[in-house]
Amino acid sequence: MIDSALAFDSVESEVLAMGLTIQESAFSSLSDSAYLTVDFGEHDEFPVKIRISNHTAKPSYEQLSGYADFEVGHHDLAHGEWWEAMIWLAGLAEMEITPTVRDAAAKAAAENAAEALRKAEATLDNQKRAAVADARRQAAIDAALSAEADKITRLMTKVNDAAASAKARSRARYKLNVALRPYEKR
Repeated sequence: MIDSALAFDSVESEVLAMGLTIQESAFSSLSDSAYLTVDFGEHDEFPVKIRISNHTAKPSYEQLSGYADFEVGHHDLAHGEWWEAMIWLAGLAEMEITPTVRDAAAKAAAENAAEALRKAEATLDNQKRAAVADARRQAAIDAALSAEADKITRLMTKVNDAAASAKARSRARYKLNVALRPYEKR
């Protein structure tokens, strides 16, 4: 949320510092919106309207009073901050921006970079935590699979031992039967 009065004062003082003329300025009686109409004078441009507000203008108001050429604020139709309006104006007038605008733009760029860095670090921390959690889950799964493989190996050993034992018993019976054949009664 912007401070409309502070943004208005900043735009007004920078417009005058650029040597442009404020043809008209007004504050809304219904909201915190402020309006400036800037005349380029000798720079041969049409006057432009700058609207400073925390909300979009009602279409009925725009139809009566005209649309803003640049919207300052934090709403869906906003073009940017007060200093961005000044950069836009300077571009239209083919003028240099003032040191105050340059400083505000640099400060905003630094804040945006710091915020982007903070978000990147938070994302990296979240990714690290997720990777550690995934590794722990995978280690638990690997341990469970290894335990099951050990159980299967022990069971197969028992089955093989039982099969070998059964085969040995079967051979022993066979040998016994062969050995007892001569003594069988006929």
